[in-house]
Amino acid sequence: MRDAMHGFLSLAEQWATCHVSSVAMDLATRLDEDLAISAPLPSDFRRHIL
Repeated sequence: MRDAMHGFLSLAEQWATCHVSSVAMDLATRLDEDLAISAPLPSDFRRHIL
């Protein structure tokens, strides 16, 4: 799932670079922050998925 979210973020940045290049980096940064894509997983994460 995390790989998919990183893939989404990469594609969103590529799209933005082509269509709204002046805000592409800001858009990618904001998506990453708001969706917590690069944030570390909580220490008890494994307990929630097992």
